[in-house]
Amino acid sequence: MKQVSGDDLVHRTIETAFQCGYRLIDTAAVYQNEANIGEALKKLLPKYSLSRSDIFITSKLSPRDHGFENTEKAFMKSLKALDCEYLDLYLIHWPGVQKLKSDDPRNAELRQESWKALEKLYSTGLVKSIGVSNYTVDHLEELLQFSTVMPAVLQLLEETTVRALAAQHSKSTAQVLLKWALQHDVGVIPKSVKAQHIKDNIFLADFHLSQLDMEALGRMHTNSRFCWDPTKVK
Repeated sequence: MKQVSGDDLVHRTIETAFQCGYRLIDTAAVYQNEANIGEALKKLLPKYSLSRSDIFITSKLSPRDHGFENTEKAFMKSLKALDCEYLDLYLIHWPGVQKLKSDDPRNAELRQESWKALEKLYSTGLVKSIGVSNYTVDHLEELLQFSTVMPAVLQLLEETTVRALAAQHSKSTAQVLLKWALQHDVGVIPKSVKAQHIKDNIFLADFHLSQLDMEALGRMHTNSRFCWDPTKVK
């Protein structure tokens, strides 16, 4: 649900997703739509004869809220906004801390405190799984040195372009890229507010990428990023 906000837009987006069979909602404090989602779910769950346990809700800690106490407060704020008794998954959205330089040693100190807060929340049952987003291998190795609960998820964002294969399969570029990831056994969380795109993103069973297709896509890797670079965060 990244950058999808406003009660009406969120309601329409989630309703279309439910109609297509989606049951996972991925949001974050920085997306500023948790309250919109909570309002939509109050109406849409009973409309589609769904219970809270039928859907999977993920939210994320904002980079401005790192630190033990801040993390606890931020989590409870998200829980209240979403009008839920628990979250299925809560992630540290970014390894760095807002307003700190990327090489500031306090980044490591505060994200360690944040993880400890997530472990506490996990132990209470308020969140069923905890994980991280945009962590590098170095960040993960650091986390494993002090954690008592292993992260259940490492969420990443990657992007590339492949118009030729899309035309060959009579699919959109988004569908080809989603299929490529799924054939690599990689879970993908696509975002859209358009009904047709929501449908396209889930109906991928009617085509298959050949080994040659997969290899062609694999050779297109450019080591490029389309977001801030987490490798700079110490």
